[in-house]
Amino acid sequence: MEESQQLNYMIVDGLLGDYVQEVAAYLDQLNGLEAGAEGGLEDSTSKLMEDESPENQEETFKAIAEQSNVLNKAPEKEFESAYNLVLHILTFSSKLTEILPILLNNLTQQPPSFPNGSLMVLSVLTNLFNILPVRSPLRYQVFDTILGFANQTSNGHLLVNQLKHLPKWIEEWGVGDAERQNVYVKVSQVLASLDSEASYRYLHDAVSCISPDSASAPASVELTARLVKLALVSDDIYDFDDILALSAVQKLKDTAADLYRLLEIVSSGDFQSFSTYSAKLGDDVDMAAIEAKVKVLALANLAFQSSASITYASIAAAIQVPEEEVELWVIDAIRAGLVEGRLCQMEQRFDIHRATPIGKFGEEEWKEVSARLDKWKSSLREVYDVIRNARESAQKEKANKLKQQQQQQQPPVQQQVA
Repeated sequence: MEESQQLNYMIVDGLLGDYVQEVAAYLDQLNGLEAGAEGGLEDSTSKLMEDESPENQEETFKAIAEQSNVLNKAPEKEFESAYNLVLHILTFSSKLTEILPILLNNLTQQPPSFPNGSLMVLSVLTNLFNILPVRSPLRYQVFDTILGFANQTSNGHLLVNQLKHLPKWIEEWGVGDAERQNVYVKVSQVLASLDSEASYRYLHDAVSCISPDSASAPASVELTARLVKLALVSDDIYDFDDILALSAVQKLKDTAADLYRLLEIVSSGDFQSFSTYSAKLGDDVDMAAIEAKVKVLALANLAFQSSASITYASIAAAIQVPEEEVELWVIDAIRAGLVEGRLCQMEQRFDIHRATPIGKFGEEEWKEVSARLDKWKSSLREVYDVIRNARESAQKEKANKLKQQQQQQQPPVQQQVA
């Protein structure tokens, strides 16, 4: 796609006036008017276009945009080509910013009734997007309309392959944070039923667009709370550092204190606090799913704080489950990538190979890491000493054997007789 400020015309032959008359006559026909009927669009636009004044041309363009809603009556085979001609005409307008919303509203609010009508609307919108200059902010308006209509008509799957271009497009449009946020929110909605992980990422991007000054606004609080709730119940999210780092999430301390406190408890894997605090919360979050996540995080936290192994009894006490369920919870923690190790059923313990630190990584956690590193260094030093001694012994033994072989192979010395 060329980065040009020029319009990418679909049609290059013919005169503008001819196209205007052709479209006007077609719209009159769809409205049930005879060709050239007095008071019809063809009659009025021909008079406006005669003197070719800019003001009259702009009035013509606006009239065509306003009448474009009747194109939903066009036959299926003519719908897209008719709209493409209208789009071509309107791109000559110097006030396209003003008349574009009229066209977009007519196109999407009254789609044609034939079976693949929604697909043809998306095709027309795509054509419009492509003929606009690459760096035109109007592309943002069109893409915003595409997202909304695709979501409304359950055609979001058609956009998935194009989303890889979104970062580049947003930079080209030169839009502000509010527009970026709007796009990210709508993309998240489109992907909600198609790719939950990608949907979450776009929602995260939307919240990251919220400035500290607007973080207390009701809409911002609602959007941020939606992100936090989604993260709390997601089966894929166990690290909350990137969420807690968002200024909008930090603002929840003041605007949604209970939800923020819940996020803190879950992110730290503090199951004891969760057990007492969860009773204070409402029913707008899935507490059963959150409780399961806290148990997995608490188990991982216990494993990180332990040296080499933990007993089933210790795990059961920490997450308040029967001992016979401990292995299932350990398996969940392993699947989440939080721990690695081996279950020893005979001795009822979990031998820890690796454990992820949970919650904020502060001074105490760094001390724990330092202590473990010192222990590993000591162990490696001992292993190195054993290997070195074994290698030296092997080398000495090899040298002795070689010397003995040489002595055995040496011929006896014969004495000379005088």
